[in-house]
Amino acid sequence: MPEVVLFTDGACSGNPGPGGWAYILRHPETGRET
Repeated sequence: MPEVVLFTDGACSGNPGPGGWAYILRHPETGRET
């Protein structure tokens, strides 16, 4: 079965406040990232 590794992170300035998030999908065998 195909497998990928998922990394996520997020932050905001204040609560509530503007914020953002990001992700990286990485295929362990090929090293390809999205």
